[in-house]
Amino acid sequence: MEVDEEQKVEVRFKTDLIQYRVTDKPFSVPVSLNRLGLSQTINFLLGNNKPVPFDFMIDGEFLRTTLEIFLEKNNKNREEIITIEYVLALNPPQPEEAPTHSDWIATFDNHLLALQAHIKSQLPSDTVVIPYGAYDNKINVYYRRGKDRKQTDKGDAPWVIGEHSQSVLGLSSALNPDGSVTFVSASQDQTVKAWKVNFKSQKSNCILTGEGHDGAVECVEVAPNNEMFASGSWDFAIKIWSLSENEEENPSVPAPEYKQSGTKRSKLDTTPKSAMRTIRPQATFLGHNQCVSALTWTSQDQIVSGSWDHSIRFWDVESGVNTSQMNGSKVVLSLTYNQTNKLIATGHSDRSLRVWDARSANPEVAAVEGDSGAVSTAFTSHTGWVSSVSWHPTNPFLLVSGSYDKSIKLWDIRSKTPLHTMSDQHKEKVLCVRWMDKSSFVSGGADQNLRFYDFENNSPMLA
Repeated sequence: MEVDEEQKVEVRFKTDLIQYRVTDKPFSVPVSLNRLGLSQTINFLLGNNKPVPFDFMIDGEFLRTTLEIFLEKNNKNREEIITIEYVLALNPPQPEEAPTHSDWIATFDNHLLALQAHIKSQLPSDTVVIPYGAYDNKINVYYRRGKDRKQTDKGDAPWVIGEHSQSVLGLSSALNPDGSVTFVSASQDQTVKAWKVNFKSQKSNCILTGEGHDGAVECVEVAPNNEMFASGSWDFAIKIWSLSENEEENPSVPAPEYKQSGTKRSKLDTTPKSAMRTIRPQATFLGHNQCVSALTWTSQDQIVSGSWDHSIRFWDVESGVNTSQMNGSKVVLSLTYNQTNKLIATGHSDRSLRVWDARSANPEVAAVEGDSGAVSTAFTSHTGWVSSVSWHPTNPFLLVSGSYDKSIKLWDIRSKTPLHTMSDQHKEKVLCVRWMDKSSFVSGGADQNLRFYDFENNSPMLA
């Protein structure tokens, strides 16, 4: 009785990982191989005694089936040589639930990584802090404690460091030379506020209120020099503000102070401890014709913003001039900039995540309807609005996204398919995601919960 010979296909392996390169000559492999089988093949060719896990891409898509299924699905000719690119694999993160908050969690401090390094000496070695804003109008700090931060103390309530009269939608930290931190918050109440926080003494007080927007303030970020900040609003404007304590425009008034009180929520201390000033913006940038939903400083001299008017605009801070822009076709909900590769990632209302090359922004085509000619790549896997995006702090290819579809996805932008999808972490829409360090990130949403995600510390992908 004859036995059918296993079907094979000719492949050529390639990689940018110099230490893991194998021959580029094509050879035959069984079509029944999946990622694990291909990884074993590479390790055999390398002569590795200790196997290294790899992921594989064909035409920019991660292989998540057998070669046979992939080739059939994509109508690939088996008579041709298939080029397979391989990269180091990243195992899915281990999730951890934190205590439920009292309302929707809207935003995290967008300088979370720098904040941890700044206050490290003021905290126990196994503790990180997570400042966030919520729909209960409060700015909170959550302490995550435990060996390797795997165990969260569920008896700890967040420390309330400040409060607006309406929902807090944006939060950013400025790091002070004396070890304290100034948090700037943006709110639906049309104001921005600054709060000076001392983590050592566990005290916080409001030092200024910024008035000047005529709509809810959606986003805020402190400049790289920690001396000014920018805000974006539903009044379509971007405003620049000073954090200098030497500039006084309106008479100072007593400021309320907030204290941490054990495991209980902080109570308002009405004893005047410092002065709170009311300030006006130093500059206003006009150009967007819909809500400014996201912004970030690419440098001390430049801001990039995203809007419901579908555009991404670049601004010269000194002159306030809109120097260039990139036009898309859908509302921009979130934006993050990568200092290493100069790429911008945006989340949109059409359920897509897009990555743009900031160097391709062309002022000469800024007025063209639809696509401005800028180089962008769309990543489609979410089934709801992509509300938040965040680049990995060290790996320029890794990106995490959160969506109204209740899921969180981890992307390697070299592939159109996500590395991992975490679809069961939130019971309602995800509103914010942020990396805490190179091996962990945090998410928050309308289910009033914080979620933490930890990767293996020794993963080469996160080095």
